[in-house]
Amino acid sequence: MKHPNLENLKENILTPHFVALPTYFYGNLKSKTMSNYLWRVTANKTWNVVAKGMEVDVVVSNRSGKPNVREIATALTAKYGIKDLSGAGLSESTFDFQKG
Repeated sequence: MKHPNLENLKENILTPHFVALPTYFYGNLKSKTMSNYLWRVTANKTWNVVAKGMEVDVVVSNRSGKPNVREIATALTAKYGIKDLSGAGLSESTFDFQKG
C-alpha cells in the first residue's frame, strides 16, 4: 500500500526552498568567514631546549599575522615532545618565519 502523501513528500524534498533573510540576520558574510594561514617557523638560534634548525608548521586561524609564541611552543611540544615553553620567556626573535 502506497502512502497517500509520498508523492508530495518527494516533491517537497526535491524542490529547493529559498528563504529571504533580512540583512541583520546574516550581517556581513565576509567577516564571518574563517581564514587559515600556514607558517613555517624555524629556530635561528639555540634557546633552552629549542635547538637551532628545529622547524614546525603552524596554522594561524582568523588572522593573517605571524604565529605568536604560545602557538609556536604548542607546535614544538606536539612535534618534538619537549616541555611546554609558552610561559618560559621564549622570544619571537628566536625564530624565522616563512608564510606558506
